[in-house]
Amino acid sequence: SVAGSRSATMGARRGAAPRGDRARPGSALLCLAVFAARPVVSAPSTCLYTRSAPLVGGPPWLRLHQAIAVAPVGEDGPGATAVVYDFLPEKPTALGTALALLSGNDVQGVVRRREVAAEALSARAYVRRAASYRAQVEFEVWAMDGYPRRLRLLPLGKANHCRTFVTRMLAFAADGDDPPADEAKG
Repeated sequence: SVAGSRSATMGARRGAAPRGDRARPGSALLCLAVFAARPVVSAPSTCLYTRSAPLVGGPPWLRLHQAIAVAPVGEDGPGATAVVYDFLPEKPTALGTALALLSGNDVQGVVRRREVAAEALSARAYVRRAASYRAQVEFEVWAMDGYPRRLRLLPLGKANHCRTFVTRMLAFAADGDDPPADEAKG
């Protein structure tokens, strides 16, 4: 029968790649649907800059602290603002804070947020590290609402300090990891 010979022919071709003139009828629609569902890629909307600075209360030559600035792309003229974030202990100059951190304990941390003129980023030793498609408000929510607030230096694999804050924000900028969900915000 015709139906029997057709199924035998189709069975022989199952593992083979379809020929151009005999592609499955739904495959073109599937490709079109997948392509249409992809987000439209536009130009980056923010640039991220990092800066090393002295620890709060520390000597000016010991630049161990890291901060990160988020600036809108193309808005670096007069009046444009960038937002600088950093993560530090709630009481950075207290002796108890230093003793706790150096003995492997954690302390309460805070994310500090400051606005600076975008044009000042190049004049203040900031280094451009990345461009991102994320909006400035996404970084605001990530840093101020989502980042864990327990600061610790040791053990190294579980550390959460200013440098891990900067590293995680750069990963977030590249559509990477959000703040760790398993860490309490404190």
